[in-house]
Parts: sequence; C-alpha cells; structure tokens
Amino acid sequence: MRKIATFILLFAITLVASEGGPDEFGYRWIDSDEPGGPAYEWREIDWIGVSLGWHDTEDDAMYELTLPQPFTFYGQEYTTLHICSNGWMCLGEYSGWARTSLPNIPDEDEPNALIAPFSMDLNPRNSPGEVYYYWDESEKKFIVEFDEIVEYSEGPIPYVFEVILDFRAQSVLFQYAVTGATSRNCVIGIENETGEIGLQYGTDEDVHNGLAILFAADVIVGAPYSSGFETYEERSGFEAEDTTEWQCGEPIGPGPGTTHSGSYCWGTNLFGSYGYLMDAYLYTPMFNAGTANHPYIDFWKHTSAIKFCLICHYSSCEKESRSNYGN
Repeated sequence: MRKIATFILLFAITLVASEGGPDEFGYRWIDSDEPGGPAYEWREIDWIGVSLGWHDTEDDAMYELTLPQPFTFYGQEYTTLHICSNGWMCLGEYSGWARTSLPNIPDEDEPNALIAPFSMDLNPRNSPGEVYYYWDESEKKFIVEFDEIVEYSEGPIPYVFEVILDFRAQSVLFQYAVTGATSRNCVIGIENETGEIGLQYGTDEDVHNGLAILFAADVIVGAPYSSGFETYEERSGFEAEDTTEWQCGEPIGPGPGTTHSGSYCWGTNLFGSYGYLMDAYLYTPMFNAGTANHPYIDFWKHTSAIKFCLICHYSSCEKESRSNYGN
C-alpha cells in the first residue's frame, strides 16, 4: 500500500459541548439530569475522613490545608485549599474572613479561585453533623463533605453535600444528598483567580437530592499538549520507529514549507520526497482525556499527495484509531 507523507504539528484534546457555559476560560457545567451528564455516586467519608472539629465549637470558620499534590484550576496550579464553614472553598492565598454570603459569580471581590457548592450562612456549631475531608490516593481525588450542616437560623434541614476535586481530569464535581429551601441567598459555581471569569450554576432552588454537577474545561491543556517541537522537552513522548523516515526539524523543499506553530515539525523526510511504499510510524505520548465521553484530537497536517489543510479532525493517511483513550 502506498503511504503518504504527513507532517504533524499540533495536538490538543477537546471535550464535546455540554450544558451551561462556556465561560471565557472554557469551563462548562453539566448535571446528572442531562443526557451524558455525570452519574450521581455519593462518596461517604464521615467514617474515614479528617474531621475539621467544628461541631459544637465553630461558626464562620476557615480551615487551611495543604493539598497532597498540585491541583490545576483555571490554568493555575494550587497547593493550598481554604475551606469555609459557610459552604464555599478557595484555592491559593486567602487572608479574608469567612463570608456568610457571596455575590453572583463572577465577582472580583475576595474570595477568588472560588469553588462554591452551597455558599450561604451555615452554622456547624449548632449542627448535628461535621465537615470532613479525605484524599483518595488510588483515584487521585480530594473530597470535602459537609455532613448535616444547618442554616445559621437553625433551619430544620441539615444539608448534606460534597465537593470532589479530580486531579487527573482537572475537574470539579458537586454532589447533593440532602437539600432544601433556604431563607438566605445561596450561590453555586466556580470562579478564577482574579474573579473576572466564572461560571454560576444557580442557587438552592436549582438543586435537589441526588444531583451531581460537573465543572470541566473544554481543553485539557496539561502535558502532553504540544504546540512546538523545538526543544527536547517539547518532543518528549514522541518516538519514531525509524528516524531515517520520521524526522523532526525545519521543513525544507517539498511539503508545507513553513510550520503551523514554532519552526520545527515532524515529517516523513523533511528535505525531499518520501520513499515509495514507505512504512513509517510515529508514536505519540499517551493523552489524558479525563472524564470526556467522546474526546477527539485536533492536529494540523500537510499531505503532499492529497491537499493542504489547516485543522483536521481526521487523517486520510493510514493510521491506527481508537474509540477509547486511557490515562
């Protein structure tokens, strides 16, 4: 079979569209009521998690902890998490107070880098339950559970909800076991580090028992996302079976002439015509598609025997394709 010379320059993984958003960064939300949404799978941690010790003692409290590894949120890496007794959390540095109510999202006032599953004036001190956190090392998930926490006015409903930070997928999941009407303003959503970009899901009126809400960005931009191949680090993970056929460098002669990004690309002979009946394989790094149900790969290529194209969602040359991607 005749092989076609192919130049590959750009890789990215993109999530299919979901319900709600995107914000200016690319985060969207989808809940378990929508087809293709996350499954509601409650993770109970009251028997294994670390108790914050707020029951019978604290109201309007803040708790600072160091995450077991950096968590990427709105393109920034964080190692510190602040948990507020009033149903919200924030990442990074925070020296403010335990705000009892938050404005609509986004808002530039602190707290920023915000994760708000059920932000309102709650009162652990007079609640039957407690707030816990737990690190699942095997699944790389950090869980914070508000277990039977009531409103400050000592309302009759002990709310039960949790947040799951997925370090592999770089996503945030809210889950609600017990909800109900509140007498105060309740805001649910996420926000970036400046408070200029964010995504609000709604209020307490929009959630119900057995609901899950997933917040995830359109593009997973962590390694091995590549936009150039100039350095060894940028080429890391790409492996040519035969370097006399697949080459990395500046294209000269037949081919695109210039690259789509940077000055280097991979090609089956950068300096002349490809060999007749050439068998040439270039292996790419393993891509982390996270929790995407239908991930696809964008790449730029030039094929000398067919046409010049900018962005393709498919390749007309011989390739191996898989419907499922691993971590």
